[in-house]
Amino acid sequence: MLLALLTDPIQIADSSQLFPNTSFPRSGPSQEWLDANNAALVAPPWSYDTDTEIEEPCDPYQDPTNKEVFTSTIRPMTQEELDQRKVEKEAAERTANGQRAVNLLSETDWVEVPAVGDSTQPVYLENVAEFIAYRDAMRVIAVNPPIEVDVWPLKPSEVWITN
Repeated sequence: MLLALLTDPIQIADSSQLFPNTSFPRSGPSQEWLDANNAALVAPPWSYDTDTEIEEPCDPYQDPTNKEVFTSTIRPMTQEELDQRKVEKEAAERTANGQRAVNLLSETDWVEVPAVGDSTQPVYLENVAEFIAYRDAMRVIAVNPPIEVDVWPLKPSEVWITN
C-alpha cells in the first residue's frame, strides 16, 4: 500500500519502505496512527470523464478535507484536445466498422467459388446474385468504412437446389 510522509516535499513509497518495522492490517493503518506518524494514505486514481477531462500528474499534495495525498489533478480538455479526441474516436469507429465488414465478408468467401452457382452441378446455390449484391455492399463498407453504419447489409439465406 502506498503511503505518504508529510514532509517537505511529500515523500511517497510503499508502506514497507517507509515503515519497514511496522505491519498493517489489510484495511491499512488507522487515521490515529497516520496522524501520530506524520503520514497519510495516497489516494487511488481519480474517476473522471475521459471524454472531456484529462488527468495530469503533479507534485503530491494533501487534501485538507479527507487528509489523503493526491499525485494528480483533473482539468477540462482544451478545445484543441476535444477536437483531437473526436478525430481519434472517429478513426477508431471507422477501423472497427471496416474490420467488422471484412469479417462478415470473409464469412461468404465461399460464394466466389465458381461451382457454387453452377446449375450444371448436382447441388448449387440458386441465389448467388443475392450473395454477390450483399458482398458488394459489404465491400463498400470494408474499403471506405464510415463512422456509423445506419443499417448493415443483411446476409441472404442460402437457397440450395439439388438436380
